[in-house]
Amino acid sequence: MNGPLALSQLQSRAIEYINEQQAQSPSVQLGPNSPVAHIVNEVLKRLIAVKPAHKQALSARGAVAEWKKSWTIAFAQHGIRTLEQIELGIKRAQLDPSPFMPSSGQFIQWCNPSELSDVDVLEAFNRMIERKKPLTDVEHAARLKCAYQCRNQLPQDKALALFTSHMRAYSAKQARGEFIPSRDTKLLERKGQPRQFNQDFEAQIGKRVARTSIEIRVLKVQLKAKRREAFRRRKANSRLRTMSHG
Repeated sequence: MNGPLALSQLQSRAIEYINEQQAQSPSVQLGPNSPVAHIVNEVLKRLIAVKPAHKQALSARGAVAEWKKSWTIAFAQHGIRTLEQIELGIKRAQLDPSPFMPSSGQFIQWCNPSELSDVDVLEAFNRMIERKKPLTDVEHAARLKCAYQCRNQLPQDKALALFTSHMRAYSAKQARGEFIPSRDTKLLERKGQPRQFNQDFEAQIGKRVARTSIEIRVLKVQLKAKRREAFRRRKANSRLRTMSHG
């Protein structure tokens, strides 16, 4: 079986087989003739073509068989089961400047578009600490969740662990097509004139019916003061009139 077409034909059987084996045991030893093993064989052929230093990893006696065995188990356990995943992994292997064979973990990361590498997470963490702009929605969403804790409350190792967990959780959500906060979402703007607090307490409570005992007492004091002032003015005016007539 050669080329992508043969790999595509294996795909449905490989999915069925992997699901069956994982249901029985997550650590099951997959046989060399299983569909997923055939997929690993195809991956090996294509990696050899793009990694000129492959002999360093595969030249020892039994190395190829051991490589196929470990990669078959890794693919089954981590859900590498579709043609699209494999093609993405090969494309990223072609872009990788290293001439050496990747580890199974590295290739699995290449196969998953939503999978974040440790380097990606660390760079995003450093941008958060330095208050630089986030580069992705996943990074932005993780900051909203834990930036204050990471910057102000936790030691660096715990802060990085917390940030990493949120980054990976939001990355998985994005891959499933679920909503995550976007960098393009603008904060709601408040419309209209801001309320001005009237510092004159007497004028403030005089504009409405008193509702509290304190306000009622203040209004009574005001009323008494006004009556006293009115009485004083009437008395003063009366004296003036008496003096003018005398």
